[in-house]
Amino acid sequence: EEYGWKLGHADVFRPPPFSPLLLAVACGTGAQLLAMTFLTIAFSAMGFMSPARRGHLLMAELLLFVCMGGLAGYVTARLYKTFKGKSWQKATTLTAVGFPGICFGVFIIMNVIALAKQSTDAVPFVTMLILVVLWFGISTPLVFFGAYFGYKHEAIEFPVTTSSIPRQIPNQPWFMGIPF
Repeated sequence: EEYGWKLGHADVFRPPPFSPLLLAVACGTGAQLLAMTFLTIAFSAMGFMSPARRGHLLMAELLLFVCMGGLAGYVTARLYKTFKGKSWQKATTLTAVGFPGICFGVFIIMNVIALAKQSTDAVPFVTMLILVVLWFGISTPLVFFGAYFGYKHEAIEFPVTTSSIPRQIPNQPWFMGIPF
């Protein structure tokens, strides 16, 4: 009887049925966040970022996130090409605008609330403008630059072939599912 890897090896690398584009964009953004995190930790461990300088760590994270846009575009492009996606412009644009847009939207709402409450934590307009310039002037072109190289490479070759018929997932007992 087959079990473990032998049972599911032909279904592991199957593209998602719902939206391969969203998976590729999420993986590209995740690679960008992961690289930003590792570089921030590495620079902090080497002593480049002192906790005595207020805001230095946050600014370094923001700049590293912007600079890792090329990696996000590359990973998105390679994965989307592997899934045989056709609308590569949409995938690249969604990578450049999706996650940063959600974060910037939440940041704007929080800043408007802070301004309405006359808080001293409100971010000045010039700083908001600088963030927009970093986003659209540096990060977005880097995403498209990385995607250009990602689409020029061959699609990722998986070590096993995917079966033409997806394996049926058996029904689970009630205690193995989500309770609500």
